Amino acid sequence: MMELDYETALQTVRQWPVPVRVNFVQEIMTTISSELPSLLQDKAPQTKDTLQRAMGLLKTDITYTDEMVERVIREAKAEKYDLEDLV
Repeated sequence: MMELDYETALQTVRQWPVPVRVNFVQEIMTTISSELPSLLQDKAPQTKDTLQRAMGLLKTDITYTDEMVERVIREAKAEKYDLEDLV
């Protein structure tokens, strides 16, 4: 069997008509479909951990009221537009 490096194979595939390339992709997906579940499962804990850490960064002990939010918005607008009477 002839060995092809990635770039040579890619250059060859790029020369094929689109329908042939689509069929080729389908064949490739068929060859890896049995391995995909384990690959995705290996990545899941990492993603979950990242999401939990991100949620932890957003967590706060303060419960913001509508009035507090409106005040922060007014202050930001006053600062942005250099208006003292909004505060």
